[in-house]
Amino acid sequence: MTGTGAIHYLQKIQASDIVALRRLAERIASESREAPDAILGTWLGAQEPSAGNAMFLMLGLKELAIRPMLQHMSKSTVAQRNVLAENVVLALRDLRRRVLVQLDRLLSTGSQSSGADSTLRTCDEAYLLIRKLLKIDDTSEYLTDYMNMDIRRRDAELENWKQCASRRCILVGLEKK
Repeated sequence: MTGTGAIHYLQKIQASDIVALRRLAERIASESREAPDAILGTWLGAQEPSAGNAMFLMLGLKELAIRPMLQHMSKSTVAQRNVLAENVVLALRDLRRRVLVQLDRLLSTGSQSSGADSTLRTCDEAYLLIRKLLKIDDTSEYLTDYMNMDIRRRDAELENWKQCASRRCILVGLEKK
């Protein structure tokens, strides 16, 4: 389904029709997996050069290829499974880094968040999401402690993160992408 087709169907659905919205989401997801699934099937069953071309194409699909690669692991040989696992990890690592770069850019945004908790600024939410993504003390206790901090103390936490060597290692060379 094209983007225009999805918008067309979306506009016809009542806002309260959760079932129709779920069906549309499932249809879009299913159709978006068809090509990567077929390409991966080619890689699993083809000989060179088709197999090499199929894997190269899968690598270019990045996050669109993750689910099909995971699903085909059980159908593949041990050697193929290793290649699939490595490529899933590489695609996930790339996606995680791209998310971190976007969240990092929000650390400079001091505007009030429009989320459910209006005590948090955009930079606060970005910082907490980074901590969750990196599994840095992402307990609810830390969240409560952070939310109870005054703005100056939150700003100091953000500044500590901005100066952190770990942050620089994660984001090195990614800011321009």
